[in-house]
Amino acid sequence: MAETALKVDLAPYWRALGQFIHHFAATEALFQSVLRTEAQVTDKVGRAIFSGTRAEEAKKLMRRIWEANGKAPPPILERAFEQMGYLTAARNDIVHFGARVNEEQELVVSNSSFAHAERTLRESAISPSILVAMTDDLNTILMCLAAHILSYHGEKFNLGRELIHEIGMKPWKYKPPPPVGKGQKPQNTS
Repeated sequence: MAETALKVDLAPYWRALGQFIHHFAATEALFQSVLRTEAQVTDKVGRAIFSGTRAEEAKKLMRRIWEANGKAPPPILERAFEQMGYLTAARNDIVHFGARVNEEQELVVSNSSFAHAERTLRESAISPSILVAMTDDLNTILMCLAAHILSYHGEKFNLGRELIHEIGMKPWKYKPPPPVGKGQKPQNTS
């Protein structure tokens, strides 16, 4: 099998991927803080009982807390939760399946080596611009989470909370790709 020369400069991809992963970790850490706040436990107790809780599980636990207390989820958190779900799915595919260069010299992420049936196949384009959009959305999610935490501090942080809330309401930059079926080309979602 003949080797073909790679025509894609991967350095911008690796840089954008590193920034995305770094911001993802910071966002998951703040999910922990919000979970401890909602559970009304101290940081010390929260670290003991929620150690290792990822963002997806933290969302489920917070929803259970609100349900148990007869409260509706705060809209700014619901907004953040939905987008974090998309970013988590994309992150998991990138981390677990990796990116490859397709025949058109474009980067794609695919579970094709693991999918047992065509209906479970996932493939999407990935690029530095998509990763930057995803990182920008993580920053917006951080603002949503921070605005919620500040809401527990009454009038003390009103001005800051309002500004952070406004930033947290920015439009999302990353749009999850539609499923790719047989013979379809992955779409660039930046």
